[in-house]
Parts: sequence; structure tokens; C-alpha cells
Amino acid sequence: MSQSNDYRELIKKVSEYPEFDEIRRMPDFYFEKLRVLFMEFLSLDFSKPEELTKRAFDHYIKEGKESSFNLKSGRTDWQSLAIVFKKSGLHFKDYYSTIPVPSVEHYIFTLIGKLVAYFDKTGHDRSWNEFSPKRYVASSNVNQDDWINNLFKYKQAGNDINAVSRNIRHAIMYILKPDRNLTMLSIYHRERFSNNILKTTHHNDSFSPLVFEFFQGMDIRAENPMNNGVYYSQIIYSPEIKKLWLEESKSSNDPPPAEDENVPPAEGNEPEQVQQQAERDSFSSQFFAPTDNIPPTLGVLELAEELSGLLHEMGMDKGQMVGLFGQWGRGKTYLAEKTLERLEKEKHFIRVDFHAWKFQDTQASWAYLYECFAKGYFRKKSRSALVNLVSVQFRRFRLNSRRNGNWPWIFFLISLAATTAAFFIFDFRNADGKSMLDSLQPFISVSLLSFITAATAYFNFIKNRSAEKASDLVKKYFSTKSFNDLLGVQAEIEKELRTLLECWIPAKENEKPAKRILLFVDDIDRCSEDQIIRIIDALRVMLEDSKISNRVVVLAAIDERMLKRAIITKYYDMLKKEKDMAISSDSELKQAFESITQEYMDKLFISGIKLGILTSEDRTNLLSSILFSKKAKNGNTVTENKNKEETTTTTTPGNETSAVTMSDIGPEVPFDSGSSRRVGGIITTVAVTNQTAALPEQTQTTEQVKTENKTKSTELSKGEKDALHAAVAMLPEATPRKIRILYYRYLLAKNLLYEEMNDDDEFSPVSLANFLAIYSAPGAVKTIAIQKQKLVIDNKSDLVSIPVPREVSENMTIKMKPRNALKLFEVLEIVVAY
Repeated sequence: MSQSNDYRELIKKVSEYPEFDEIRRMPDFYFEKLRVLFMEFLSLDFSKPEELTKRAFDHYIKEGKESSFNLKSGRTDWQSLAIVFKKSGLHFKDYYSTIPVPSVEHYIFTLIGKLVAYFDKTGHDRSWNEFSPKRYVASSNVNQDDWINNLFKYKQAGNDINAVSRNIRHAIMYILKPDRNLTMLSIYHRERFSNNILKTTHHNDSFSPLVFEFFQGMDIRAENPMNNGVYYSQIIYSPEIKKLWLEESKSSNDPPPAEDENVPPAEGNEPEQVQQQAERDSFSSQFFAPTDNIPPTLGVLELAEELSGLLHEMGMDKGQMVGLFGQWGRGKTYLAEKTLERLEKEKHFIRVDFHAWKFQDTQASWAYLYECFAKGYFRKKSRSALVNLVSVQFRRFRLNSRRNGNWPWIFFLISLAATTAAFFIFDFRNADGKSMLDSLQPFISVSLLSFITAATAYFNFIKNRSAEKASDLVKKYFSTKSFNDLLGVQAEIEKELRTLLECWIPAKENEKPAKRILLFVDDIDRCSEDQIIRIIDALRVMLEDSKISNRVVVLAAIDERMLKRAIITKYYDMLKKEKDMAISSDSELKQAFESITQEYMDKLFISGIKLGILTSEDRTNLLSSILFSKKAKNGNTVTENKNKEETTTTTTPGNETSAVTMSDIGPEVPFDSGSSRRVGGIITTVAVTNQTAALPEQTQTTEQVKTENKTKSTELSKGEKDALHAAVAMLPEATPRKIRILYYRYLLAKNLLYEEMNDDDEFSPVSLANFLAIYSAPGAVKTIAIQKQKLVIDNKSDLVSIPVPREVSENMTIKMKPRNALKLFEVLEIVVAY
């Protein structure tokens, strides 16, 4: 990379872009509303209860909620606030709804929630951010609850920024002194910018002053000095500048630290204890990372925000079905999850999941669809079992009242009340003058018993008629001759669904309800072609009912290739018949198929998003997020040989097949294009006359490999990461799922060969990663069994030549000891299972 002087002209040019005019020329502080709010937060003091109460009281006067205000309705110190919030086990949005209003506690949580809405783009309630258009200090991906807990720690420590995590510390430092600090919160980004632009080692204390000096040395300043920090930060994150300081991080495969790594250790979980626990862990378990929790990549959060905005703005038109397209393993479900999370936070949608593949039979599939809605309607919302019981019974009664009408139960109660009252209102006496109540005592006892029996029977009637048993409804109609046609069942289920939705989300005619249901339909492409069409068509028909479409929006995740095949299958006979009748030619038939699939999908979906094939940069970023580094055990760190004078060479005679040994296989390095090329991380020369290829200074030498082999480390070395990136590069159509599969294959193979790695130089982790890259390439797996069989027969040579599959490279072999080669292919056969 060039020196920082080479970037000055470009940075100067970018700083004058019109998009920065507002910040550059604004006379006021860019985040003035946030600064005022934070000053209010700083001044909060529980040691002055009268002042604190007055602040809260004034806050609610503005909102018209000053009546019955009481300090005792909240906590009395920062520590108790933090403890109660933590022990509740609730997320901020759920806990916030349980706080009494008005109260000091509610006032404080509202204030903190507003602060986060200004600090972080991913804050809980965007309406608290009063800037228009919205302004955020950063998009840190720090969890909302982590923000709350860290701000509590900040107040508990007497407004000490050292008590909070680094990312949040940087945010607080900025708002306290915006003319001396930046809105760049990530420590990883600060390190990259220091190394690649400032050309210095990163030191957190000196970073901001160096950046200010760098920009002001080019006479780049905002008119208001308080806006310099945000001005410089936005220039740094502009696309043209960002690619400069992130360039090295893309070639260096060390992943950026997850946001969790910036959070200080929890109480009782000190680093020494963590290290002792790691000592007790098995070797293999230390290599596997919880990849479900890796930081979102590939622009997922931005795309989720756009998709959630699209769904939120959809009107009340019929056929509100949005498609989420992409091949298997591309991340459709993950994107949908992030989108649904955003929508649920905003409380505009109620989520209902429908996994279409669970029931392949059409009858059961429709019963299951109804069950999904009913499950959402009867969902337990409280932590109290008693409250849930009462709530479910009330909703069940309300649903059945809508279905059956109110008169039956009203008439029942009136009859019961009239009969009971008659015995006490009229004093019936017999001929002896005795009250008839005394003589009718046995009858009354029997009547009470009958009443209990009748009430129980009525309760069972309500229970059995509830929407939770839709399968009984299907059986009822399919057991009679009059419901052999599927339309009968679908029509009946639509009727029941309409009743359920009207009861669940009451709304006036032609009026958009405050909340709607988002039906997420996943895994349709796992069904048969006929079933795919039946489900997708039925969903579309269901949305033609205005009472359903007003309340339901469908988000369907599907591989569009499978859907198109299903559409072609549906109309194949009709279009093929036209061809047989000579109405159309082969080219016209193909064009007709393309046209009908396009028109059919336009009819099905009102909008759609497709996740395309990952670019090379996407694959690199995703793998960098999956890869992780753990601190090695004391005494077990990998020794890196920094002797840059040793080199390794391979020479290939003219017109002969090149051969390399396993110990020659190293990380990806550049070569003269006229003499060599890289194959799966292996540097080799092929069919070149009298050429010698020398490895660069950074390449691992044989001595380094030996050292690495003899050392047991819980980290992936840079060479291993380079090799894994080389493997991913060989999979041009790799999906996120395929990349994770390759990663786990390597970890498993490394663990299986660990003992051999310690005993033999040919089994270095780097060489294994490179070799696995070759035999994980498409089409290469079929040669594993053949090569293993050959090695079983030929085991007497000093070295055996293993040809690289033609799908990977032409005319290339690798030489290995027969014993090691056989062991390697045994492991490959295990881990490359298909």
C-alpha cells in the first residue's frame, strides 16, 4: 500500500463533496439534541431525591401524566435499578413496558432509551430520535441491553468512562468532547486506519489527536469546531476512503473482533477463571465457534432495514405477498429473521411462522397452516401461569363467541339466573306450612350436581370447538363424500381463519389496523413440484379475501429455481401439446416457458428481493467473520520464525509435470504470472522451461512448519486462515452454508490428524488446509475413493505421486510418503462425506 501522502489528494477531494456540506457549514453542533439529553443524564443524582423527583415530575407535566406521581414507585439508586433490570431476564423493550407510569424509574429508563436512539442506529425506538432526517452517532451493532447495562455502570462509577466497554466509551468520549473525538467506535477500525493511513501503531489514547492533526494538516475543518469529529468520521467512512484503510484487512484474514469482545468480563468470570476452564476443555471443543452468533455480514442489517421498511409501508391491497429469493444455503432465513426482529421491535407486526415442508399431504398442510395462526393467537404472553390460563380461556371464549354468536351463552345464563332466583324470591310452602325449600333440599343438591355436569360439558364444548384442533375439522370434512374436493376444505379453513383474524385483530371496514400479522413461509422449495404450486397458489388465493389481506402480509422464502420448475411442470403438458400440434417451434416453446414463468411470478408476488451469488469479497468477509482466534494456553503458543532470509524453491524441467511435496504447500503468495500459478493455496510451476519460482519472504519455511507441527495451539494460524480463504476462492458458487461446511470439515480433519501432525512434518495444519481445499472443490470428491484404493495397492515406494483432480488443475501431482498419503485419504473420506 502507498504512503499516506498518496491519499491526501483524494481525501481532500472527498471532503469537499456536497454530501458533507451540511456538517461542514452547520453553525450549530450536529448532535445538539443528543448533547442536551446526555447533560441531563449526567446530572441525575439519587443522593438528591427531591431534585430528581422534580426533574421526573417536570418531564411528565410536559406529557400530561403528572397525576399520582410518586417517588416510591421506582428504585432509589443506580445499583438497584441495574440489578432489578438484569434479574428480570427481560429485554429492554419488554422490561420498559412493565415499569409504572409515571415514576422516577420510568423517567430514567425513558431518558436512557432516548440516548441509545441517538447514539446507535440499531436503538430500540426510532421515534425517540427527533432529528429529521434521522442522525445517529454510529451503527455499532452493540446490543440494546448492553447499552443499558453499560450506562448504568457509568453512573454507578460516578460518571467514570473506564467502567464501560470500549465501543460505548468512545461514544461517551465523543459526546463529552466532540471537538476532540471521533464517532468511529470500533477498535478494529481504529487499528486499520492507524496502520494503513496514519502509518503508525494504534494507541487508543493518541488515536483521535493524530486523526485531527492529519486532517487539519490538509486544512480540512468544519465551520463549527464541535463538528470536526463527526465531519472527519464521515469522510473516513465514505466508500472511496473506507476501501483504502480496509484494503489490508481484506488480504489479512484475521477477522474483526465481535462486538462482544469489547465488553468487560462479567462479575465472577475473571480472565484467570476463563483460562483455567479452557485448560479443562478438550482439544477439539476449543476449535469450534458458535457460528450462529457471528457478527452479521454481507450487508444483512442494511438489507433487513430496507425490507422491514417495505413491509411496514405496504397498504391494504389484495395479494400482499413478498418473495425472498435465493438458492439453498444463501441466507434467506437469516435475512428474514433479522427483518422480523426489526419489525417486532417496532411492534407493528405479529410474527407467525409456517414451515410448508413439515406436512407434505395437502390436507394436513392446510390444517397446519391454520394451527400456526391459532398458535399465535393463543400464545402465552405473561410469565405468570395463572395470568396465561385466564388469558387463554378468555381468548378462547371470545373466539367461539364470534364463531357461534353470543345468544346461546346469554340465553343459558339468563335461564340459569331465573331458575335460581325463583327459589329465593317466591316463598313456596306446602299444606303443612313448611317451606318448600326444606322439602326440595335433595332436589336442589341434585340440581347443583347437574349444573356442575352441564357447566363441565359446556366448557368441554368450548374447548373442543377451539381453533387449536383444526386437524379435527379437516378429518370431519374428508370423512364425508361431500368434501372430496380440496376446495371444500380450503374454503372452510378460510372461513375459520377469517373468524380468527377478525377476533385477533379487530379493525373497522377499509381501515388499516394498528397491527398486522406477518406470515413467514419458509422451506416451500423442499416440497414436491406439485405441492409447491398448490401451497403458493392457495396462499395467493387466501390473500384475495379483503378481511384476511387487511390483516396479513406474507413473506415467502424460496429458491426461485424450484418455483420456476414447478410452474413449468404445471403448464408443461399444455405447452408441449401446442408444440406437438406444430403451433410452436422449439425456440418458441422455450420462450413460452420463460414468459409464462415470469408472468406467473408477477401474479404471485407484489415485490421481491433476490440474494445473488456471493462475490469474492463477500466470501472473504463471511469467512473472516466465521474464523476466530482464541488465546493459546500458556506455553503452547505457536512460534513464528521471523527469519526473512530463508526461501524455498521448486524447479520444473521443461515440458514435465510439476511435483511438490506436502511440506511445500503454504499460504497464498503472489508469483510471476509467466512462471507459475496458485492452485487451491498450492504454489506450483507447471510446464515451464528452466524457470525457478522463489517463495516470498513472508512464506512459511520448513523449519516454521516443524515448529508449528510440534506445538499444540488453540488458535488458527495465519497460514491456516490463508489456506481456508484459498479453499473458499475455489468455490465460485459458494453459499454461506457451504463456507461453514468447509470450515467444519477442516476442523474435523485437523483433529483426526492431530497426532500424525505432531509426529510427521508432512502433516502441518497449513498443508492440510491446502490439501482439503483441493479435495473440497466441486467434482474433486469423486477421486478420493479411487486414490485411496490405489494407495492400498502401492505402498512400497518411498514417495507416491498423487495427481490433483483435473477439475482443479491439469498436469499436477503431489508427492508424499505412502503411509501418510493413505492416512490422509482415510481422513478425507471421513470428512468429505458427499
